This record gives sequence, C-alpha cells and structure tokens, in this order.
Amino acid sequence: MKKAIYFLATMALFATLTACGGDDNNETPDITETIALPQMTAKTIIQGRSVYDHDFDASAVVNVSASTLTLNLNKVKFAEKMPEVNFSIADIPYKKSGNVLELSPTSTDAGSYKVTGLKGSIDADNKVYNITFRVNDMYDVILSGTFNCSKDYNTNSKFYTFSITNATNKNALRLGICNVKFVEGMPTLKEMAVYFKQEEGSSIVGTTTGYTFECAEVIPFYKEGNTETPMESRPMSNVKGTVDLVNRTFSIEFDCYGLHYTDKGTLYL
Repeated sequence: MKKAIYFLATMALFATLTACGGDDNNETPDITETIALPQMTAKTIIQGRSVYDHDFDASAVVNVSASTLTLNLNKVKFAEKMPEVNFSIADIPYKKSGNVLELSPTSTDAGSYKVTGLKGSIDADNKVYNITFRVNDMYDVILSGTFNCSKDYNTNSKFYTFSITNATNKNALRLGICNVKFVEGMPTLKEMAVYFKQEEGSSIVGTTTGYTFECAEVIPFYKEGNTETPMESRPMSNVKGTVDLVNRTFSIEFDCYGLHYTDKGTLYL
C-alpha cells in the first residue's frame, strides 16, 4: 500500500514538473535591438507658428518579437524656457521595409505627457528621420535629421541633399546637387556642393514646416572623392530654395552661366 501511494505521489510530481516545463518552452523571449539616432532636430509649432528648434541625439529600442519600438529622445526640449528632458515614447508599432522602419499611427502616454498622432519613418543607416506628433494637444513636433535628401542616395540618377550644420540657429546650409548636368553637351557632375552661410550674406529662415534659403551670389564647389574644388567660373546667382519637412518636398532655382535653373520634388522618406 505504501509503495502504491509513493508511486502515485511521484507520478503527480512528475506531471506537475512536466506541465511547468511545457509552459517555459512555450514562452518566446523578446528580441530587442538598440539603434542610435544621432543628429536629430525637434521643430516645435504652436497654433501654426514655429516657436523653437532644438538639436539632440536619440535612440530607438526595437522589440523585434512584438514589431514595436520605444523612441528615446535624450535631453530634448520643445520651447525656449522648457528644461531639457529625457522623453520616451513606448510601444510604437512599425513595419520594416528594407532598412527603413515605417512607424504606424500611434497615440500614447509618455510619462506625464500625452502624445497623439505619431507617425513617420526612420532610416538609421543614412541618418534620415521623418517623425511627427502632438504633445498635450498643444505642441506640434517635427523630428528630422540635420541631413535630408531627395531619395535614397545609393543611386546613379539625379538627387539633392540638404544638410543644416546648426539647425538651432540656422547658421549654415550645405546643398548637394548630385549626378546632374545643366546642358546636353556638359559632362555629368557626380556632386556639386553649395554652402550658404548667414555671416556671408545668405538667408536661412525657419518656417512652420521646414526652412527657406536664398543668396544673391555664391560659388559652388565640384566634389570628387573627398576633394572639393571651387568653380570660380560658374557662380550661382539669385538662388532661392525651400525644404518642407512636413509635406516632404523641396524646391530650388538659380541663375548660372546665362541659364535659369529650376527644380522641385519630394524628399526621401
């Protein structure tokens, strides 16, 4: 009788352990990856008026298993008198398209802040970001990189790059025109770089959706490898351009060597 009771107790314990082991085997651990997002800019708009631009670094902690990510904004602020804060937005659904993370529309709480209408894209490899959201039903925020371009620039077709070297004060802008020629018999330029600096007479103005730039005259540079050579004989005059980070569009026009050049298009992401 004792042997029968001992046998039944042993079988019950074995069944319990097996059941527990089965539950553990069914649990899939979360797979996470942290992606650095350096050189990010937050543009804050209140009631349709651009009020503040702030540069900072960010990161995204990607939960691969759940297809969600947490966006961590490090020492960011959305107004001049606001202190720098660490601002995290969790559980943002995303879809991956190549190396680009497409963020699904999201509304959530970020600590004491209410975030609504978040959407956008992240290309961490090229440091191109396009994220918009609203904070506390008051602040409209545009997150972008200091670098933007008209397309994924691993291409042989014409494209443009726009790089703000100090987005907070809008001190300087680098425009790159790549894989372009202006007349039929002209060889294709791999890249022509143009630098607009406020201390040298250029105007770079922040708008509610991006910025505008213009200059009476500027000398472009021909870039070959890491070398940039000034094109003294090809000055650009009457230069005007816009970059719209919300609608992801740009425009450019200038006069050069007797030609009037205009172009416009959409920004990458």
